[in-house]
Order: sequence, then structure tokens, then C-alpha cells
Amino acid sequence: MRRLYFLFLFCFHLVIVNAQVIANHAIVDDFDNIPQEWIDLVKKQLVWVPGMSHGYGYFYGAELLEVVDNRFQVDIWYHTDPLAPQTNALRLGRPGWGGATQWSETPFRRNTMIDIDNSYTANNPIHAYWIAHSYESTWENPPGGTIDPVYNVHWGGNVLGIWGLDAGDEALTGNPICMDYYLATTDTFITHTLTNNYDTKFFITTGAIDGNAGTENGFQRELKNQHIRNYVLNSNDPNIFFLDYADILSHNAAGEKHQAVWDDGGTPRAHDQIHPDNLEAIPGVSLPPGEMDDHIGDAGALRIAKAMWWLLARAAGWDGESTGIEPNDNGVESAKVFVHDREIVIEMDESAGYTSVTLINLEGKCVDEVVVRGGSCHIRTDRHRRGVYFVKLNKSDASETRKVIL
Repeated sequence: MRRLYFLFLFCFHLVIVNAQVIANHAIVDDFDNIPQEWIDLVKKQLVWVPGMSHGYGYFYGAELLEVVDNRFQVDIWYHTDPLAPQTNALRLGRPGWGGATQWSETPFRRNTMIDIDNSYTANNPIHAYWIAHSYESTWENPPGGTIDPVYNVHWGGNVLGIWGLDAGDEALTGNPICMDYYLATTDTFITHTLTNNYDTKFFITTGAIDGNAGTENGFQRELKNQHIRNYVLNSNDPNIFFLDYADILSHNAAGEKHQAVWDDGGTPRAHDQIHPDNLEAIPGVSLPPGEMDDHIGDAGALRIAKAMWWLLARAAGWDGESTGIEPNDNGVESAKVFVHDREIVIEMDESAGYTSVTLINLEGKCVDEVVVRGGSCHIRTDRHRRGVYFVKLNKSDASETRKVIL
């Protein structure tokens, strides 16, 4: 039985970690399925979302969701220092303006990794980080340069000039910056956190899809978003979490997709466009206007917030379907397990015959063990990553297991 139990743990871990975790329009309504224990875990998190005007939609949407469903408490920190650790509300915000420079220019990439390092040094770790794209795929520079022979389109936008998909497009745009720079930067950030044993998760996102409807500019923007999707779908990296901002906003609450069509000399070329329903207000929801225009409407911002909470819960370890493995306590009440900020406290009946307590992670590995002396014992939690663990109460001839979330 013991071997089967650990095999079950191991298989469960594979399901969580190795599957692609993608938050698109299909999962928006699944926010309502997040178990309370995972909501509570996300409410302990600090999340950074640098960006420009579109990025404000994440913050405003989270505030709207809090009004609609008070389980999803959030405190916004905006152009200020991050909030101190707390357990009652997700801390979501950004210290100042950000944009394409966060991923396209070396000093800004380096600063991001320094911010991550400093957050751990200050005992206020960043749990999730993503760049909120704005109009950089389309603004300032209309499509120009040499036409791409693969896609039969000119590239536009402004990241140090017009920019395309990969290194080969430099010959067309005269600009070494391309979408692969963004993807490579995210990979650099992920590698940095893994190397340093940080819990920080970096999300990949798609970009804005409002404006430029029915134009070459709108179509080349679609190719850029699809390039990101292809990268995610073809990746075997279990550390990738993808928030498909564009896909979510191209669909309304009924799942209907909205597209515009560019007439390319008689050839119709469809591209995703924000659904008109997502530009609307939410009936019966009253909230002061956001500090700036996020360009997507209250309905769109709310959909983004629902997907964001779902993805944060998945990144924290939720499998998307259940609350995980149920503990085997055999109905025994001779021990009670309590999780505090820096320790797990186990209070037990001294006559029950417990000899030791072990802490087991989702891989089935024992990461801590304490010998029982008296009626209680303590396991420090500040040395372990956040997530799901199992407290195993050992006797000479039996054991009991309780699930805990740090």
C-alpha cells in the first residue's frame, strides 16, 4: 500500500507539471471552480505586471472581479513600492511604467532579474511576473520594409523600429529585434529563477487586439500573436504558463469569436479583433473609473481577471480540476495539524503512539522529519517552497497522512 501511495503521488505530480498550462477563452468560466484553499494560497502572493495603458486592465479587472465575487480579494499597488506580505488579498501591481524595453533591451532585462533577487533578499518574494503588452505590435510605424516572402506581409509596429517574428526578418526590417527576443527573454527569466531555486513564475502573454481592424497592420499583429502561441504549443518546458490575452478578448462570454478581415488585393485575410461585447460595461456593477484607459472595456477586463486568477492558481500547483490528493486520516482525531506563517504545528494525543512526523512533497520525497517528543511538534516552513505537501504521522506499525498547503 505504501508503494502504491507514493506512485499515486508521483503520477499526480506529472499531471500537474508536464501538461501545458494555457489560460485562454475556454477556461475563463472555470475561475469559479478554483477551490477555496487555492484561492487562499493565491491571496498570499505578490504579483508584478509591468506595462503601459493596456496593463492597467489587469488591475482594474481584478478590482471588478472582487466586486462581482468577494472571494477574490485584491490589493492594488500602482507606481509605488510593492505591498508587504499578507494573507488576506492578492497583491497585484507594478512599480512604474514598463513596456517592450523590459524584454528587448539588455539593461532592462538585467534590472528585472535584480528585482527578483531583491524581492527574495527582502523576504517579500515575487510569486508571478509577466509583461503586459500594449500597442508595440502596431503603433507609430505602419507596415513597411521588404515584404515577407513566407507570409506575404510587411512588418510594422515599434520596438526600436518595425519588427518581425524571428532573426531572419532583420533582412526585411533592418531591425535585429523580433518576437523571438521576447520569447528568449522569458526563457532567460525562467532559467534565472530555477537556477536560484526561486518560486517566481514568469507568464507568457499575447498582445493587444484593439484598433487596426481590417488592415495589413492588424493582420501582421495577428501573425505575431500566433507566433507566441506556436512557441507555447511546441514547447516541452513544464515551467511555461501562458495567458492568451488576445484569444480571451476576441471571444465574448458566449464563446463567440470576433474577427476582422483585411482585403489583401482581393484575398481576404482574417485576424482576431476584440469582441464588441468586451468593450461594454457590466450591468449592475458600480466601480469608480480606473486611473487610466485600458482600452478593453469593463467586460473585457473582468474576463482577463478571471483567467488571471485561474492561471495563478494553476501556477501555484492546482491541477485545474480537483483539490488534489485527499489525505488518508482514517477518521482518526488523535492528531490535529495547523499551518501558520512559518511553521506547521501538530498537536497530538500522547497515548496515540506517534514516533515521528515527516513532511512529503508532491514528488513523494521526504523533505523534513521531526521526532515526536510529548504532545506536539513543529516543522519549519520557511525553508520549503510554497505549494501542496503531506504531513505523515508515523507510528511503529502504521501511519496517517494529512494534506497541507504552505
